Amino acid sequence: MHQQTHDRRRESTPVSLPPLVLDRNEAAKALRISIRKLDYLIRRNAIHPVRIDGRVLVAWGELLRFIDSQTASVTPTPQPSTVTAQLVEAVG
Repeated sequence: MHQQTHDRRRESTPVSLPPLVLDRNEAAKALRISIRKLDYLIRRNAIHPVRIDGRVLVAWGELLRFIDSQTASVTPTPQPSTVTAQLVEAVG
């Protein structure tokens, strides 16, 4: 009886993975924008969708790439002290 217990295969525990792709509604919600804005970004090739069986889907990785591309293009605003120093140099 002890050997029978060892011979049995362990039942695998199902792994719960997040979805690899989101539909347009889910993608827009993830970005906190309207579906209309998402469609605009897709038309402008800012976001590249995946088309499966005629459905427009967006991969998580694509959303992360888009967000990264947007944050990389933002230039920091100069600190007030820097602006003041530049004005003093220009006037002075």
